[in-house]
Amino acid sequence: MSKLKEAIVMNRKGFALMHQLEPRLFWSNVIQGTFEAVYPFIPFYFTARILTQLLEGSINNQLWYYVIGALVTSFLSAVIANGLAHTRNALYYRATDKKEMLLNQKIIHMDYEFVEDTAVHEQLNSIRLTEMTGGMGMHRIFDATKELVKNLVSVIISFIFISSMISTDSHVQLVLWDVDSNWIAVAFGVSLLFYLVVILYMNQKTAKEIDRYLQGGMSVNNIFGYVNKLLFDFKSGKEIRLYKQHSYIDDILNRLNSYTREMLMGIVRASSKTTIVSNVLSYAILTFGYLWIIGKALNGAIPSGAVIQYAGALNLFIQEFPSLLENVVDFINNTEPLKKLFDFLEMKTDRHEGTLPVEKRLDNEYTLEARNVSFAYPGSDEYVLKNVNLKLEVGEKLAIVGMNGSGKTTLIKLLCRLYDPTEGQILLNGIDIRKYDYQEYLRLLAVVFQDFQLYAFHLGE
Repeated sequence: MSKLKEAIVMNRKGFALMHQLEPRLFWSNVIQGTFEAVYPFIPFYFTARILTQLLEGSINNQLWYYVIGALVTSFLSAVIANGLAHTRNALYYRATDKKEMLLNQKIIHMDYEFVEDTAVHEQLNSIRLTEMTGGMGMHRIFDATKELVKNLVSVIISFIFISSMISTDSHVQLVLWDVDSNWIAVAFGVSLLFYLVVILYMNQKTAKEIDRYLQGGMSVNNIFGYVNKLLFDFKSGKEIRLYKQHSYIDDILNRLNSYTREMLMGIVRASSKTTIVSNVLSYAILTFGYLWIIGKALNGAIPSGAVIQYAGALNLFIQEFPSLLENVVDFINNTEPLKKLFDFLEMKTDRHEGTLPVEKRLDNEYTLEARNVSFAYPGSDEYVLKNVNLKLEVGEKLAIVGMNGSGKTTLIKLLCRLYDPTEGQILLNGIDIRKYDYQEYLRLLAVVFQDFQLYAFHLGE
């Protein structure tokens, strides 16, 4: 029960975010889903009545009304369907782009220590991987809402059709079994329930198997992204050739390809089992249902032309009802991907936000001092800097020299408040820099890091 409650809360937040990003997408999903559900029943309705009149030899104006109605509604339906699909696709892509921008803005404004944290990168990659390959997270909210509406409306309409057939009574007894018996309806309901239970169980099992492969592929995806970027940067060619990195990169790519192939084959195998069982059971139930409908028609309980109407409704019911339950289960299973997304978006800053304004000095006399500063990166017990004491005056030129990894860049990050010291203080004119307004303090600094790059456009742009 707690899982269901959490699923409702998370999905509600997902729909609220969809409304925030693209308000019209929800109603576009509802309208298109309803239309796609109603559309298949239109030809069933007209065809059944046209066939009934032809079989009864009733060639009159009403027949032509049915023919014209079938043609006009089919044409209008095709036009409306294309228009709805085009509108919804545009809204879907806009919402997806805005969601990506929301993630990018979070990355820009989060504390720098989170940006350098591997766990945060894996969290972000997990969000994007589950959306791209598993269709979960906000992708499910954006895309599957239409299918959920379609399934629900289709089930309701097809159930109304089937119920109307069950309530009909035979006029003659041309078949050996009593097609009007309530036990037939009970047997049909039990077989349908058995089918649903088996399919839902197998879908759950398949979903867990696929999720296992996807979670295992997160680190692989990270490595592939890095290597792929390296290989597409022509500047990497010098190091690759000078330091004989060909075999090393080949080995990484071969291992990545091997795992990807194994992952995709595992997903295909898991999905294929469910598909085979689903097809066998659904065709068995359809066979039973068709025999029942034909028996009703032979006994005169329903018009002969109505066989198409009821067979079509039965076929749609068997297709859409399991899909409806699968969609509901998928929305419940979407709890964890949505939770990851909102945990990322709602990640709180740990930086102490000061309020003091930075002193505006006309003489430009500023002193920046590191006093007994020690620092270890989050999650590490090893100190990069230990008891550093340093004083910088405006106008001085100071060079800090040291081996690679000795902490030179780390010291600059501390002076810029990208990180705060583990121990000690950094002072500006005798006041701890953590007490100053962060944005005001940053305006005093100008830094060119060693990994700078020139941009491919003019300075004015």
